[in-house]
Amino acid sequence: MSEIKPTEKIIFQSEKIFVKWRNTWTIGAGLRNLGNTCYMNSVLQCLTYTAPLANYLLTREHSKTCVQRGFCMMCVMQNHVTEVLGHPEGVIKPLPIYNGLHNIAGHFIQGRQEDAHEFLRFAVDALQQACLRDYDSQDMKTKATSFIHRVFGGYLRSQVMCLNCLGESNTFDKFMDIQLDIKNSNSITEALKEYVKPEELGELCYKCSKCNEMVTATKTLSIKRPSNVLTLCLNTFDVFIANKISKMVAYPEIIDIRPYTSEPNGEPITYRLYAVLVHAGNTCDSGHYYCYVKAPNGKCYNMNDQSVSLVDKTTMLRQQAYLLFYIRSNDDQKRRETTTSTQATLNSQKPVISKSAGFGTDPKVKQIPKTSNLKREEILDKKEESKGKGLKRPFTDITSSKTPSTLPTASSSLQKPINSQPEGIKRIKLDRSLLFKIAGTKRRCPSPLQFVLPSEPFKKDILIKTKN
Repeated sequence: MSEIKPTEKIIFQSEKIFVKWRNTWTIGAGLRNLGNTCYMNSVLQCLTYTAPLANYLLTREHSKTCVQRGFCMMCVMQNHVTEVLGHPEGVIKPLPIYNGLHNIAGHFIQGRQEDAHEFLRFAVDALQQACLRDYDSQDMKTKATSFIHRVFGGYLRSQVMCLNCLGESNTFDKFMDIQLDIKNSNSITEALKEYVKPEELGELCYKCSKCNEMVTATKTLSIKRPSNVLTLCLNTFDVFIANKISKMVAYPEIIDIRPYTSEPNGEPITYRLYAVLVHAGNTCDSGHYYCYVKAPNGKCYNMNDQSVSLVDKTTMLRQQAYLLFYIRSNDDQKRRETTTSTQATLNSQKPVISKSAGFGTDPKVKQIPKTSNLKREEILDKKEESKGKGLKRPFTDITSSKTPSTLPTASSSLQKPINSQPEGIKRIKLDRSLLFKIAGTKRRCPSPLQFVLPSEPFKKDILIKTKN
């Protein structure tokens, strides 16, 4: 298997992801430190200035249909982003997220310093679970079409090659971020080259299905399907001796990841830096977290808890970074949209089924006739008339001149959803899946664990009456 099989069901359409800010707001509020919460504050600021996430949350589309009782990470994050962007030059307390910390990561303790990367992983996973609450029975490929996975997620290809017969075996795994080893690298590009470098598995460590025996093989990782938001974690902590690797690792403002994909030859796949998270300290058990973000107005700011200060771009690019956040280039997205539009046009040019074909017989395919010019003109006229049909409703909620503070709050009356269903009975599924937890662990340094979704979640079908 060399390609990812497409899924039949799609949860969230990729065309509804907007990687570019829909409004040019200035920088928002700072966050009050509630007691060793710098790790949480810095991650929340980086997520707040993630354009596709903020664009969606400001539409309040999720809360309009959310039926979750109790803590919902999407609803809490929606209110947080609205409040932060609606109070420029202010300071707010992120109490809803702080009080729900045990719902995000059960082993986190209030008042104790935690690792920022670990909190990021659990926070994004909580957002993902909130999006999958009604789709728990779907397979893993369908779940990868959720809004959160379309923003942060992608696919890696792990290819094992037998050095005896040169046979290849490919597996594909989802990712939300990429961890880079920086011990022997002085730049992000060097670390990415090491990341995709073939690794020898050892002598007679792999059983080849073709050779039917243990052979020597290599394993190569590559990016099969890039994400819209590329999150890079620089492994600055040595988990074995709890020491920090204090070195400058150069990172560019614009990066092309095409050489590190499974198809290295092709058009550039470019990303632009929009957030840098920094850890100041010599060990993984102590220190302070803060971040740099690029606001919707294009200016760079240092976000250090409640302190918000304007900085130049050079300062943002010269930090001992721990986490790097890149957004996919808008030009690259336009190329993808053009390709999708072209493919849709080709798919629309299908043969016409003959009217004489009936049930129980093979339908006879009849191509568009090429006889008279009059018929050609009639066919073209019909195509022109059908061009205006099926257009999606434009993105109006956050392209207006309203600021986030003028948008409806959680206590406001719910507005009618854009794609509301006609009145009737609609079957949905409630998700009672447990959050991913690491029982009993107290690790405060980055963990190599990947996101794990529950395998046997509780499912229950109910009937809910929906109205326009």
